[in-house]
Amino acid sequence: MRRLDALEPHKAAVRGLRRSARTDPALALRLLRLSEASQRWMLAAAGIDCTGLSGSVRAKGLALLFARVIDVWLEDEDPGLAPTMAALDRELAGGAKLLGMLDDIAYIVLPWRKRRASAERAGAPAAEEG
Repeated sequence: MRRLDALEPHKAAVRGLRRSARTDPALALRLLRLSEASQRWMLAAAGIDCTGLSGSVRAKGLALLFARVIDVWLEDEDPGLAPTMAALDRELAGGAKLLGMLDDIAYIVLPWRKRRASAERAGAPAAEEG
């Protein structure tokens, strides 16, 4: 939410970028790359592994999640941003569920790999799958 608060004075510019990206695939790809890099920094700041294949998947997923929240934020007229916060909560819950399913799939494909959730409960970092 702090990022959205910082973007508030630039809401019109963000809206213009979103509109332009919908009609310019090259711009959309560039913004996706920038967003992925930005989300890698966010993951690293949160202490979440953002290296390798799994880090790339996390960063791309978080970039998509943030883009969905941005869409809600751009239309949100509530001074408290309640719809935006609800969208953020919903997206984070969905993202966590998806990561859990991907972890289950990775465990099936690579049975020697510890599951991320069980490794975190045991206090050890999860094995890097890629």
